[in-house]
Amino acid sequence: MTVLILNGSPRAGGNTARAVQELVTTFGAEGIETDVVQLGNKDVRGCIACGSCKKTGKCVFADIVNDIRAISKELNAVKITMNQTIARQMGWDKTAELVEQSAKKAEDINNGVIKLLGLDPIEPENWIRLSKNAGEIKIENTSKESVSSLFAIFMPMLKQHIYYLNNRENELLKEFQQALLPELMSGRLDIDL
Repeated sequence: MTVLILNGSPRAGGNTARAVQELVTTFGAEGIETDVVQLGNKDVRGCIACGSCKKTGKCVFADIVNDIRAISKELNAVKITMNQTIARQMGWDKTAELVEQSAKKAEDINNGVIKLLGLDPIEPENWIRLSKNAGEIKIENTSKESVSSLFAIFMPMLKQHIYYLNNRENELLKEFQQALLPELMSGRLDIDL
C-alpha cells in the first residue's frame, strides 16, 4: 500500500515538512510506502465545472491535480491476485486488508458526500485481491493507456530468474548426459526402442 501525503504548507522545509517526515518515517518502519506531494507552493485552481476531467481524465488547468490523478492511476494500473495462504506467508495479508478497508471508505464517501454534491466519484484502491484458489499468484496490467512502473521493475527480475532457471536446467541435463553416456557406450545400459 502507498499512502499519499499532501503537504499544504507554502514553506517546503518548514515545520509541516518536518511533521510529514515523521509520518514518512513511521509508515516506513511499518513497511508502508509513502508519496509526499508539496501542495502549498503549487498553483491549484478552483474547479470551473467545464467537464474536461470527465472527458479527458485531466483538468484543463495544468496544476497539481493532474499529478495527483496520475499517482492514483498508477496505483490502480496493476491488479495483484494472490492466494490467501501465500499472502499470509509473504506478509501481504495485512496490506490487502488495508486496501480493502480503503476501498470500502472510498465507496462510503462516494455514496455519501460525493453523490450528494454531484462530484466525480473517488477511484478506490483495488490493486490487490486475495483469492481461495490454491497457489494462485496473478499480476495484471489493468490500464489501457499505460504500463505501470511496477512492470518496469518486475519484468527484468522475471527475465533474470528465467535465465537462471534455464542455465540450471542446462547444468542438470549436462550432468545427466555425462552420467548416462559412459553406460550407453559400454553397453551396460541398453535402451529398447
